[in-house]
Amino acid sequence: MPRILASLLLTAFLLTLPAVGRKREPIRYVPADSVVVWSDGTDIQSRALAVDERLRPRPSSYEPPRGKQLRTVRQVWQREQLPHLNVVGSLGENLSHEQGTQAANVLYAAMKQYPFDGQAQWFDIIERTLWNALLHQCAAPKPSAEQHVAAQAIVDGMSGIYATDSEGIYVNLFVNSTAHICTDQYNIYIDQLTPMPLEGRVKIRITSPGMNQRHFLLRIRIPQWVISESVRTAEMGGMARSADLPAQKNSTNAGSETAQGPLPQLYVNGRAEDVPTANGYWVIARKWNSGDEVFFDLPMTPRFIRRTYEPGRATGSTKRSRPVRQIAVQRGPLIYATSAAEARTHYFTKNVALTIAEAGTPWGNPQLAGSLYDDRSVPADASAPQTSVLLTPWSDIRHDDAAIWLREIR
Repeated sequence: MPRILASLLLTAFLLTLPAVGRKREPIRYVPADSVVVWSDGTDIQSRALAVDERLRPRPSSYEPPRGKQLRTVRQVWQREQLPHLNVVGSLGENLSHEQGTQAANVLYAAMKQYPFDGQAQWFDIIERTLWNALLHQCAAPKPSAEQHVAAQAIVDGMSGIYATDSEGIYVNLFVNSTAHICTDQYNIYIDQLTPMPLEGRVKIRITSPGMNQRHFLLRIRIPQWVISESVRTAEMGGMARSADLPAQKNSTNAGSETAQGPLPQLYVNGRAEDVPTANGYWVIARKWNSGDEVFFDLPMTPRFIRRTYEPGRATGSTKRSRPVRQIAVQRGPLIYATSAAEARTHYFTKNVALTIAEAGTPWGNPQLAGSLYDDRSVPADASAPQTSVLLTPWSDIRHDDAAIWLREIR
């Protein structure tokens, strides 16, 4: 009897301790067969299925590992992937079409690790990989094994659009879609309407027959490209949030990113709401009714990613890097590129105005019009020798004669 009483008292004491340090239950992805991605023929999933219409999600590729397998995934990430993560979400300095396998490995590694800490940084990486490295591989004019791997990874990546835990729902990617979320806690439908990546408007609607005043958290990822503070790409290869992550080993291929403006305003049922943030998400805690809607408009102003050194071409090692001044252009989730010849012979400055070109790509993504300077020194007047340039999303380039990094004038 005394032993039983002592055991009960110890249990009661442990339950009063704070949850810090306890192993949390992993976040769960909403099953792929419960998510419908609405297709218009140019969306990301349609482009993957154009490679092979038989592709279906494979949960075994991204399910969270356990025990020794998880330690192995984390070790490979820290030692072999993170140090070489590049600006399009693949690995290394060679940004050719033959990066399907490497980009897919980045996506799967991030999807496997995300459920254990729920940090939005992982989906910053996944988003960048999906909309750049993997779509670029799918755009290759000749079918190949690498193209098929990339298309399969995109289809698998759509399983990460939504996730759940005991507290609520996560919206991780911005894709036209409908999900039926049926768990022990919820039985609801969530609709997402967005023209992303053409524009930044997003509407999310919650519906459930008979739902009234049901409390749960709706977490919506704040894309890294709308964060107001300068972000060091030394963390998570350039896709991390400086406030959310401990310092990690530098990625040699990314650079550092310039600031945007304040966070967008969120509207719930048409009313502006002051929404707190945590772990890279807006966190809306309220009692939901069927038909409630959330709306926000993400800024799509072109931003710039700068790097001051170029890694060694042979291995990507920082030991072989050399000083450079280079800049890349990003709009929304898309990284932009121009011809390799123009990148080699001209200079760019972030003071150049970039505008949406009249003609878009065959997949409906906008091109950016601007100017490159013919000389390193930029005169103060408008008569400086310039060359008009058209920047195209990396995802839509069908050849390898293109360059992302432009020589910068400061």
